[in-house]
Amino acid sequence: MKDQPESLIIRPPSEWRSLLVRITRGCNWNRCRFCGIYPSMGEPEFSTRSLSDIITDINLLLSRHPCPETAFFGDADPLAAGMDVFTGAARYLRSHCETIQRLTSYARVSTLSKLGPENIGLLKESGLDRVHLGLESGDEEILRFQRKGQSAKMVISVAGWLKDAGIEVSYYVLLGLGGQDRSEQHVKATAEIINETAPEFVRLRRLWLYGEGTEKECPLMA
Repeated sequence: MKDQPESLIIRPPSEWRSLLVRITRGCNWNRCRFCGIYPSMGEPEFSTRSLSDIITDINLLLSRHPCPETAFFGDADPLAAGMDVFTGAARYLRSHCETIQRLTSYARVSTLSKLGPENIGLLKESGLDRVHLGLESGDEEILRFQRKGQSAKMVISVAGWLKDAGIEVSYYVLLGLGGQDRSEQHVKATAEIINETAPEFVRLRRLWLYGEGTEKECPLMA
């Protein structure tokens, strides 16, 4: 009989006290030029988990941490598991843990865009309160070059749907992503999206360059 819940690869810093529930494994995109964290941390392939397995983990987690105030769903894009799995896990957690005050999840903008506003409303109804989105940049050329798989227009639409549903938005912005050639465009376009969509949180991350020509070794590969 299973006695250990699966562990997430990474989580947002703000979720350090949260109940960490793994819905999917790895990243279903894995194409961004600036990121190789999941393969580097031992999850080269993406896979989903069944609702029954997730519920088993929730029960194990609650037996060890019976009164959590916050919970977080991972890995990179838990909604890729499908609406039934995600909302089923959210509803089960909410119904079996009355102390939960906030449920948060990572999400890809492209996945939310495919779901549309009606399904996003259902996410709120199931208990989702906040999503962490990798905005990275608001500049279209940078997003294309970095193979992010989303557009500025897509971000604006999705952020509006989330706001309408009552779900908080937390952006990640990657400093330095435009390099020397597009640093000004990176700053301006990113600021425009932030001002237009008014997220509840904006978190800044630094771009670190490793490999040939940098005289640095990526710590993820060490």
